[in-house]
Amino acid sequence: MVKFTFLFSGQGSQYIQMGRYFYDNFLISKQTYDEASEAAGFDIARLCMEGTIGEINQFTHMQLAVAVTGVAIFRAYMETYGISPQFMAGHSMGEYAALVCAGAIELSDMVRILLKRGELVMRLQKGRDGRMTIVDQIEEDELRKTLVECQANDQVFISCFNSYHQFALSGTDEALDRVEKCLVEKNALISPLLYSPPMHSPLMSEITGEFRQFLNTITYYPFRVPLLSNVTGMPFSDTKQLPDILTQHLTHPVQWVRSMNQLERYGISAVIEMSAMRVVSAFMEGDHPAVKCYCYGVVKDRQELDSLFQSDANYRKDKPNFWGRCLCLLASTENKNSNSKEYKRVTDIYKDIKKRYIASADSQFGTGREQYANGLELTLEALKIKHLESAEIKNIVKMLLDETNCMYLLKDVYRQL
Repeated sequence: MVKFTFLFSGQGSQYIQMGRYFYDNFLISKQTYDEASEAAGFDIARLCMEGTIGEINQFTHMQLAVAVTGVAIFRAYMETYGISPQFMAGHSMGEYAALVCAGAIELSDMVRILLKRGELVMRLQKGRDGRMTIVDQIEEDELRKTLVECQANDQVFISCFNSYHQFALSGTDEALDRVEKCLVEKNALISPLLYSPPMHSPLMSEITGEFRQFLNTITYYPFRVPLLSNVTGMPFSDTKQLPDILTQHLTHPVQWVRSMNQLERYGISAVIEMSAMRVVSAFMEGDHPAVKCYCYGVVKDRQELDSLFQSDANYRKDKPNFWGRCLCLLASTENKNSNSKEYKRVTDIYKDIKKRYIASADSQFGTGREQYANGLELTLEALKIKHLESAEIKNIVKMLLDETNCMYLLKDVYRQL
């Protein structure tokens, strides 16, 4: 079987009508936009599909449009195939979408974080200069040499290592103007990023304290899939690290090249970009031609993936089944109850759910909300009999609903935990 990683793009992937196919064709995607809009206090779907170029390019709007669309596309994929990757990685604010899809934060909290991030960045930018630009067709050593030659290496910083030959620079306006002029003379290609403050650089240091305090108010959950950090380029799955890593995200460069190199070392043979258009998968394709690259937002790539998954029975059998996941949870969670008489009820519940699992495999059992809600209530009853802590039970249920795309179908049961 092919070993996959899911990638989530950042700035540069936004455009009007982004996500339209998924919004129109997948209820789970529409529900994703609806939840995000409720958390944001404005209609994110309208912004993505009917807004103006000026609206969608505003920093906070751009963050939300890109990240929410990434989650909506991922959930459409999971509903269709349900095959999880070995890793996830998101470029810049795409890391927030990856965190939601990896199970570490809830979508509504991602929206809250990005709103706060946007507020702080825009407040910092008032009355100050600073911006970003993309540099193509240059080697890293030559780029660093240029910063020294222009006496700008304390005012202009490499803020994204996108590929072996593409970088983002963040810096003050006057210093960045000098550097861009020198780079053009060296035949590099310059593409200024409109509306973009100087992210991922020390110029953001002033807001890190307040942002860190806000991140401490967020509830984090166990990762279902390890994430490759922008800050280190290495995989991690420790939720305790998230406030520090996401704070450093403001001031440290995006180590995308390092992350993609790690994937090849881990034997990843394909990546699927959960974006409305190819951006970060194109970096991978250029630097690592042996790795097959897809973008789930592109029709041709979806058709190729469909052929791949339909032709291999190993993929089809790996699609998560709600009843099967309930059985796995009951079998794998620790029992802390020594009362064998009480525990007999857990055994009975397991047998009941197993019958439903077998029936569902033969399409003899319903998959509607009533059946799933009853199955979840039985699973909760068994977990409580096992004397699991309430926080642990909530984490387990969240993982179940994430894996089976039932987060909206059973949200009322989950919210009562």
